Amino acid sequence: MPPKILLAGDSESTRTAIKRLITGRTKCEICAEAADGDELVEKTKTECPDVAILDISMPKMDGLKAVGELLRCSPNTAVLAYNFWDVPVLTAELKKVGIKGFVPNARMSTDLIRAIEIILDGGDFFGTEFAQTA
Repeated sequence: MPPKILLAGDSESTRTAIKRLITGRTKCEICAEAADGDELVEKTKTECPDVAILDISMPKMDGLKAVGELLRCSPNTAVLAYNFWDVPVLTAELKKVGIKGFVPNARMSTDLIRAIEIILDGGDFFGTEFAQTA
């Protein structure tokens, strides 16, 4: 079975662009989409995705708060975050809440697929700097 991916973010156009990248260049399946943090948590409960790709700035429940809920109900889901801002200072906070990777929107077309592959292999990916873990 192909890896299942759940996309979450309040911008439908960004989700559509991410979906095109994934379906055009991987064998992953987009199992669900969510427009806010609450919907992300609910869809995680029903879909149990392998990877959740989420905007850290979402309405109702922001991405950082949603990750805690997501990982409580689906601890094996790897989380990849994205955001318009490329803020390296956030890396420690992202790792602290359990996020395995971060790709700024401006680097989606060059880094997203590599980030997904690394995360599915058990590694971490933060921007152009990444570390493969055993």
